[in-house]
Amino acid sequence: MTEMLRYDAMAMLASAQLWPNLHGLIHWHKPEHGGPLRHVCICHTESPVSSEPARRLERFCNEYDPRIEVHLPATPCDLTPAGVRGQVTRWRAELPDSNWIINATGGNKLMFAGATEFASRPDTTVVYREVGDNAWFRLTFDNGALEARELTIAPEETDSIPVDKLIAAQWQPPPETRWEFTDPERLDVTRLVQAGIENDWAWKKAFAAAGYEQHASEKNGFLFERFIAAVLLEMGIENVRCNAKLRGATGTPLQEIDLIANHRGRLLVFDCKMRNREDHEKGKVEGITSQIRQAETTCRRLGGLGAQGVLIRPCVELGDDEQSLANAYRLQVIDLGHSRQLLRKLADFAGLRELPQKLQTCEELVDSHVRRTGDASAYCQTGYRAQARPLPKGNPLAMFDVDQRLKEHMGAMQQDWVAFFVDNSIYVRAANPRSLNETEIREALDAILQPHGSIDGKVHINQNARCGFSLKHKPKRRKHIEERLAKFLGKSLLGCNVHEITSP
Repeated sequence: MTEMLRYDAMAMLASAQLWPNLHGLIHWHKPEHGGPLRHVCICHTESPVSSEPARRLERFCNEYDPRIEVHLPATPCDLTPAGVRGQVTRWRAELPDSNWIINATGGNKLMFAGATEFASRPDTTVVYREVGDNAWFRLTFDNGALEARELTIAPEETDSIPVDKLIAAQWQPPPETRWEFTDPERLDVTRLVQAGIENDWAWKKAFAAAGYEQHASEKNGFLFERFIAAVLLEMGIENVRCNAKLRGATGTPLQEIDLIANHRGRLLVFDCKMRNREDHEKGKVEGITSQIRQAETTCRRLGGLGAQGVLIRPCVELGDDEQSLANAYRLQVIDLGHSRQLLRKLADFAGLRELPQKLQTCEELVDSHVRRTGDASAYCQTGYRAQARPLPKGNPLAMFDVDQRLKEHMGAMQQDWVAFFVDNSIYVRAANPRSLNETEIREALDAILQPHGSIDGKVHINQNARCGFSLKHKPKRRKHIEERLAKFLGKSLLGCNVHEITSP
């Protein structure tokens, strides 16, 4: 956006949500948007939730551009429109002949009202941003009524702010503590994925096979974090820091964060763990609900509503209650059930519309492996995976919900059918989107399975566009049936006309 005025001074209202203030400062300090700013005036109250963020904003401004002169009130502002109006009026008198921009986003509603009173001044622009998103507005008076006109301000304008400076502005750590970070490493992610498939996702072996022997002595969890960081770089997300540690005066880590990225106006926080359900139940690591609560606290302290967190758990599937808790805390989850789509899920989390070509190739390698083996999981070693909901213990009357498990499996495979083997019998449940009758369903399956098997007995068709049946086969032919059904992994089994189905 190009403004008609040149801005010399900016006033802002300090609050716990600093991202709108940082975003506005970066945007209007640029010459193409009216800057550079020579003065930044920060209103704050005597409350620590206002005065402490004001000090962090002051420190950020001094580091971002030492030419900016930062002004704080001689005495804290009142929590009233008059308090803000009086303080801004005093600054205007101290800085005559300045063109002003006032960011009315912070503070409380009464302070916002005081800031909007300057919207009628010819030398002043008043702006506001919705805290939870990137929608900016210019506030003006039209015939005495307050009007809002939306502004187009790119969220990625803040991408140049280093992660460590953002954290310092957002999170006030205890005295005598310090943050430490490491930089991400560019890796050949395609070669790593291929090596992962060939070595059953044993990351030490995969890194060695891919030519990264210098890392092969590290733990699987650290190697997985290296891989995720390399994937982010491949996505074009450059502002990434790894292994963030807040150390105390004695060097003891007080807080550890796997990966943090500054991308498109958000601080992205990645919490990666390779632990399975058994590790949680045996107390080797904290319970998942505790991990969820800690991740939410970390995101809130790092960036408030400007931070978004994701839990990456390829070895364990979260239960319904755990998933609901994560949703309530605004945390996304990529678990065992979604591990096959790990790269696509990461791209969605980062707000990318499509994957770069290298990562598309990685997905194709994983999909090919799934079609070949029938194993819908990825990125976690087979023997280390665990189901989310084990069979109930100590309750002989409890019922195991096979129906729900079958639905979960179909969701993980991204298909509308499932085949399972019980007591030497093969059963199939499938969607029936074209409302085929029993004869048409038999013809379709015969085209797929003959001469190795056929439908045995009656086809059960219900009103929910689903059908179920068992398969007649010779024991020695089971492998051939599996191979033919594998051709339809990730596809619809009965979603096309009978004549369109050709025998594999």
